[in-house]
Amino acid sequence: MNEEKSPIQSFGVSLGSAPIPSLTAKPLEPWNVLICSDLGFKSSQPEALRISEWNEFMASKKIVLSGNVENVLEKVGTAFFVEYPLNSLKDISAENMLEKIKPVSGYYRAYCALRKLLAGTSGEAEALSVIESSNMPMAEKARIRPMLGKAQAAAADKPRENAPRPGINSILSMVDFGEGVPEVKNGHPTQSASDALIASIASGPGAAFQKGPLEIYVNALGEKLRDQVAAIQKQPFFASVTGSWQCLMDCARTIGRNKEIALRVFSAPASDMEDKFAGVLESCIEAATVPDVVLWDFGATFTNASMERLAKIAETADQCKCVVVAPLSDSDEFIDQCAKREPSSCRMCVICRLKNSAAIPRAGA
Repeated sequence: MNEEKSPIQSFGVSLGSAPIPSLTAKPLEPWNVLICSDLGFKSSQPEALRISEWNEFMASKKIVLSGNVENVLEKVGTAFFVEYPLNSLKDISAENMLEKIKPVSGYYRAYCALRKLLAGTSGEAEALSVIESSNMPMAEKARIRPMLGKAQAAAADKPRENAPRPGINSILSMVDFGEGVPEVKNGHPTQSASDALIASIASGPGAAFQKGPLEIYVNALGEKLRDQVAAIQKQPFFASVTGSWQCLMDCARTIGRNKEIALRVFSAPASDMEDKFAGVLESCIEAATVPDVVLWDFGATFTNASMERLAKIAETADQCKCVVVAPLSDSDEFIDQCAKREPSSCRMCVICRLKNSAAIPRAGA
C-alpha cells in the first residue's frame, strides 16, 4: 500500500521555539539648537559651534569693541576712546585689558615696575627705563622721577651728548702730538666699572629712592587702575558683547560636547534680530537644520515684543512646529535637561516640559 501525502501542509509554524525579532529603536537625529545673540559681529547665516574649536571660532570673527570711556587715571570728567580687539575670553580679564588698552597700558607697566622696585627685585635704573619708555604723559613721568632718587632724576633730565664718531677717534689715536700722558694722582683715582658696582652694593638697597612717597603713589595708582578697568567693563559697548560671549561659553560647556546636539549661532545687533529672525529660520529650513530650540539672548524677548512682530515671526516659525524661544542663561531649565538627555529618550520630552513652563515662552505651535 502506497503511502499518501498528508493533506495538512507544514508552513514552519513555531510554538515559541524561534527567536522573536528585536524591535530596535530608531536612532534619533541630532537635536538642533539655535542661539540668537549679539556677539559683536554680523552673521550671514547660522554657523555651527563646537567647543573643541571655540578659540578658532572666536578669533576668526575679528571682533573689535570700541567706544568712549571716562578717563579715571588722568582727569575725572574727561574721556578717551577705546579700540579693543576681542580674540578670546582671556581678553575679558582685567589683566589683559590693563596690558593691551593703550591709554591704560603705560600706567600699568609703570605700576608693575615700581612694585618690583619696592619689593627689592629690581633697581631704580630699571624702573626709570620702563617709565621713560611708557606712553604716560610727560607731567606724570616728571612726578615719578624725584621719587626714584636724585641720581635717576638727574640722569633723566641730563641732555644726551653726541657720541664721538669712532672713525675720527681711530685716526686721532694714531697722531702723536708730543704731549705726555697726564699722571693720575693717587688722591683721586679713576673709578673702574667694577669699583662702581662694589660702591653701589655697599651703599645698601633702597638708599636712593624715596620709599614712603613711592609706596603712597603706587597704592593710589593701583586704585585708579582698578577703577579705570571697572569704568571700561561697565560701558554698554563692552558689557553687552562680553556678557553674551560668557553666556555662550556656559551653554557650550554644558551641551557643546553632547553628540546628540548640534549647536548653531547667529549674531546680529539686538535692534536687527527681530527683522532677521524669519530669514534665519528660512535658511535653516533650506539647509535641513530646522531648530528644535531657539535661545534668545536679548532683553526684548517674544514675551514683550509687539503683537504684529510676534505674529510675523510665529508665521514663519510655524513651519518648524516645535520652536521654543528661551533666554540664554546657564540657570535655565533647558540647559540642565539637555545635559541629562539620554539617547533613547523621547525627542519631545524636554521640549514639552519647556512649553509647559510659565517662565519660558514658546513661539509657534
